[in-house]
Amino acid sequence: MTASQPDSLTVERIRADIAAALDCSVGDLTRQVVLLDCGLDSMRLVMLVEDWRAAGFDVDFFRLSELSTLGEWEDELASLQG
Repeated sequence: MTASQPDSLTVERIRADIAAALDCSVGDLTRQVVLLDCGLDSMRLVMLVEDWRAAGFDVDFFRLSELSTLGEWEDELASLQG
């Protein structure tokens, strides 16, 4: 996955990682986009979560699976950084 900063889960990194997983442009991803509609399936979600965990972030697969929009994901992931 693409990482803009190895020690920070920024909005830019989140969007870049998701865009890479979905094989789409970062510009296609807005806060309102429904990730399921863009092709995010459970396998891609597992890959994203595992990559972020490997980078040291305590990401909850089940919590992210309950959220539908990129904006909700960004808010949830931002809360992990205190």
